[in-house]
Amino acid sequence: MEQVTEIGVIDGKCIGSRTIHPYGCVLMKCMDGYAILSINHKRTAFRKDEICIITSDMFLSIDNVSEHFSARRLSVPEKIFNAVYYRIPNISLWYFLVQYPVLRISDSHSRAIDEWMNLMTWIADNTDDKLHPKLFEDMVCGLFLSIDDRLASSGTYQTQAQVPQNAGWAIIVRFFTLLYRHYKENRSVEFYAEKMNISADYLCKVTKRFYGVSPKILINEQLTEDIKFRLSHTDQSIKEIANALNFEDASYFCRFFRRQAGCSPQEYRNRKS
Repeated sequence: MEQVTEIGVIDGKCIGSRTIHPYGCVLMKCMDGYAILSINHKRTAFRKDEICIITSDMFLSIDNVSEHFSARRLSVPEKIFNAVYYRIPNISLWYFLVQYPVLRISDSHSRAIDEWMNLMTWIADNTDDKLHPKLFEDMVCGLFLSIDDRLASSGTYQTQAQVPQNAGWAIIVRFFTLLYRHYKENRSVEFYAEKMNISADYLCKVTKRFYGVSPKILINEQLTEDIKFRLSHTDQSIKEIANALNFEDASYFCRFFRRQAGCSPQEYRNRKS
């Protein structure tokens, strides 16, 4: 049965890029030090007493960490998070979290988040599995309702999270959701445009407006981050990685990676070892 899990602590021993692909939601709380995150290809700092919320329409890589960096990481499965999403219909909240996934919290809120995470893991370890879906849904919903209330009462939505009055943002969200599910098998712009019932030219205009680059570049960057993660954190051979990501052969895989990263896969792996 799907349930909320505390993945554990990410610490300062991390070397190189670590990627996180949430299928639902991942919440991290920085306990000490700092990290440099790349979220949907935008870099941001992540410091002590900040939380980072990543949902399935987002992509996260941890590009660098300080020596004493540590963070707790808790994963909410897609089925539970989707139920929470529909229970909180305020689109300003979800749009704000896409724009600003790293939130600074006060000392009192920091302690509350710690207690919330402790309770979530206690429920996972000490209650009947049959109770988990409803208990987790209510707990996660309570967290996001609290965040929503805080942002609304502080006037943050009015100053920072004006939801666009056009379909561009919805297309971006849908594109990234599809991308993280299909990039291993489908890497043509036309595939994603067809899935959204729009033209490839229109998808290109939207991604350039929001990110300044074409959808093909975003697709290639997503694929490259996956390759880097596998080279740095698995024992898969070059051929095995090429097969897992559906390259026609290892030679083409190596040429693709060199164009993207400026070095061969083996050279990249040696640098990270």
